[in-house]
Amino acid sequence: MDRRIEKITLYSCPICGMNSTDRKEIQDHFKKHTIRAEEWVYCRACGAGWSVAAWGPDGAAEHARNCYQKHIDEGNLTETAVRAFFLSGGTAGFPVIRKGGIT
Repeated sequence: MDRRIEKITLYSCPICGMNSTDRKEIQDHFKKHTIRAEEWVYCRACGAGWSVAAWGPDGAAEHARNCYQKHIDEGNLTETAVRAFFLSGGTAGFPVIRKGGIT
């Protein structure tokens, strides 16, 4: 898998909208609900995502790669990734570790 992007499967309850990447967690909690799976491909720098159902697996991955490359081309990959990491509580982006601590 390409290290610049991340593909996850979200399992969600169609009744209340709660979702998780852990299918068993959703099934155990919502045994009476129908569980649906959605695949998304995300840019690891900013967290922007594309639905595999809407774009297809190749299209979603291509959009995420292009987004990641856009950050490189604009010279803001590190800044964008660090901002996304802290604003999302660590679910998007990535921290940059330098001598003396995390930037």
